[in-house]
Amino acid sequence: MTSLPVARPPHLLHDLLTFRTTPSPFIRPPHLLHDLLTFYATSSPFARPSHLSRDLLTYRATYSLRVPLQLCCGGAVSTQLITNSLDCCAGQSFDQREQICCAGRLFNRTDYDTCCGGQPIVHANQLCCGCQALPRSLNMRCCGVATYDRRSQFCCKDTVYDDADYDYATYQRLACCESTPYDRQTAGCCRKEIYNLAEEACCLGTLNNRTTEGALYCCGRNLIVLNNQGCCGNKVRGDGL
Repeated sequence: MTSLPVARPPHLLHDLLTFRTTPSPFIRPPHLLHDLLTFYATSSPFARPSHLSRDLLTYRATYSLRVPLQLCCGGAVSTQLITNSLDCCAGQSFDQREQICCAGRLFNRTDYDTCCGGQPIVHANQLCCGCQALPRSLNMRCCGVATYDRRSQFCCKDTVYDDADYDYATYQRLACCESTPYDRQTAGCCRKEIYNLAEEACCLGTLNNRTTEGALYCCGRNLIVLNNQGCCGNKVRGDGL
């Protein structure tokens, strides 16, 4: 009866030889040699390495990819792993997992987690509004360099307005034209300017007076009476097309 070949864990010898010929403090195959000897000592024609493949895959994923890299910072060379956790701060290398760099100064992540205007802050406790660190609360938001309570205020660009200044129906229709609020039912915003919808029309950023009766439409930057004039390629044509 022909005996079956002994099962061999794939890539094990290759990995072991690779490790032996290219040793590095960053590559340590845990129990690799021990597992290899144990497998061959107890193998049979039907043997399957129950834990060896799993351990080998773990080794290949965890250790074989951990190749040392180097970072040049302030004229000095630092060694790091492929995790790229090192960075420069004013010519000094630091580990981003442990520190943050704000305006060239290092701070421990145990005390702060981000920067605002060059100063370290705790994001959960402070808002960064226009590079200004301000106290944070549940319903506060930034409006320029100030904060506002979105439950009772609203922000147009960098200006805060109180909801109480408007009745509920009007408030629901408000929009911002730059830093000024307006009622969308009666007004519009054209090139940063608020205008009366009943008196003017905005055509491609140009305000036109509603001086005639009839169905008025924009043709390019002009306002035309559809029954009397035509429009082709944003150009007004005489009496119809």
